[in-house]
Amino acid sequence: MPGNHDLGDGSGEVPLDEQRLRAYGDIFGPDHWAIKAGDWKLLGINAQLLGSDSAREAALWVWISEQARPAADHAHTALFLHRPILRPGSGEGARKGRYVSHAAAERLLKGPLQPTLRLVASGHTHQYNDTTVDGVRHLWMPSTAFVMPDDLQTRVCEKLVGVGMLDLSDGEARFDLWYPDGMKRHDVSRLKFFRAMSGNAVNKGLDKGHVKKLRPAMARSLTPTRSSRPSLVAAADRAL
Repeated sequence: MPGNHDLGDGSGEVPLDEQRLRAYGDIFGPDHWAIKAGDWKLLGINAQLLGSDSAREAALWVWISEQARPAADHAHTALFLHRPILRPGSGEGARKGRYVSHAAAERLLKGPLQPTLRLVASGHTHQYNDTTVDGVRHLWMPSTAFVMPDDLQTRVCEKLVGVGMLDLSDGEARFDLWYPDGMKRHDVSRLKFFRAMSGNAVNKGLDKGHVKKLRPAMARSLTPTRSSRPSLVAAADRAL
């Protein structure tokens, strides 16, 4: 599914970049899809459209309604998108840049998908979360690359890296989060590209106060951890 690194911020916060949208379609194909698997229907959507009030967003909502209509051919729906829907904690209510808009979240959770929606899987935050609210399980997939220190990004869930495996069958969802040999929990503020970006921002006079505030974080790093064997970090077996 496309995200902010593919299409720009979007999600109603900035205007859609039509050139990037066209380029994504030319290279990867449709930005939404549906797969039938047993008694599950898997839907992937472009979260960057939500809240944009664009013709593309309107067409996406029509498509979602059409996918929800033939409920007789599936008992459960799993939704996949880049940005999370769930906002854990009272301090996340007004936050921008991390979630889809409130209106879009309500429409996804309480609209045509509601009767069969059992799982929402997302990424974007570089944090791991596995929470069930009102019968819908919300999975936030962590990054395989790096985490952000707390003084750079507010911690609302677990900051770790890993590879997830999701098994959907017979009305159940099994999710395993693995930490393979050789995988490191890199601190992004210690990576060369981040230091270069921060330096460029200062040189160009962009957001100087923000960059200055982040500089202390560059002197610290999260302690890298490495497993001695393929290890299971977290596993969840539950019926939806």
